[in-house]
Amino acid sequence: MKKLLITATFIFLTLTVVANVPLASLELEATTHPHPNPEEVISRLDTDKDGKISKEEAKGPLLKNFARVDADTDGFISLEELKVAAALRRDRSRRPNPEEVISRLDADKDGKISKEEAKGLLLKNFARVDANNDGLISLEELKVAAELRGDKSRRPNPDEVISRLDTDKDGKISKEEAKGPLLKNFAKVDADNDGFINLEELKVAAELRGDKSRRPNPDEVISSLDTDKDGKISKEEAKGPLLKNFARVDTNKDGYATLEELKNAPKSGRKNRAKRK
Repeated sequence: MKKLLITATFIFLTLTVVANVPLASLELEATTHPHPNPEEVISRLDTDKDGKISKEEAKGPLLKNFARVDADTDGFISLEELKVAAALRRDRSRRPNPEEVISRLDADKDGKISKEEAKGLLLKNFARVDANNDGLISLEELKVAAELRGDKSRRPNPDEVISRLDTDKDGKISKEEAKGPLLKNFAKVDADNDGFINLEELKVAAELRGDKSRRPNPDEVISSLDTDKDGKISKEEAKGPLLKNFARVDTNKDGYATLEELKNAPKSGRKNRAKRK
């Protein structure tokens, strides 16, 4: 009887303890110890109450990852840096947006990121993102890079190319300003051979690149190659297939290919394709 009484007392005490545990505590255990929010971290670890956490104040995972969270490398972790780190932790597949990158890395607050401020992947790809090659990465350059990263099949449009590469802001791109594929294909895109690539030439090149089977129409050819703007193309102005077939296109043998002659020029490539079909 005494043993039964002891057992009953034990069960009663156990139930009493469980009943007095707050429901919130049980729910907290059920969620497998969620991370404290940034405000809680500041409140718990900021012992000198300056609104940020030094390396001496940091503990546990925050201390272990201090350098990664301290985006501006000032030796302190701010509330904003904790919020960004928390957002990235919640969605590990999400990259920080351009504004977040500027906020985290722009230590001198000049609105752009120098090579000394860049970290990680941005530092590794600095030259590619720094489109105008001025040694600084602007918000606009980050936005273009982010858009291209999101859609790797998308090429920048002609206006974006001008915006990114035209460092002297004269509305065209010199060979010194050109980079990557544009530099490699400079002579082909520079249709009027003036040493600069203008917006119109970029648009023609982009259209042809988008439809490799499409030939430029006669008006586009005149616009691209007629450097002296006399409405016709001399042999000196002609390039590529037109130069190669100049004698056939220049039907009146006056040394110029006119708009009318271009319209009536034989399109042997198309005929051959039609025959093969």
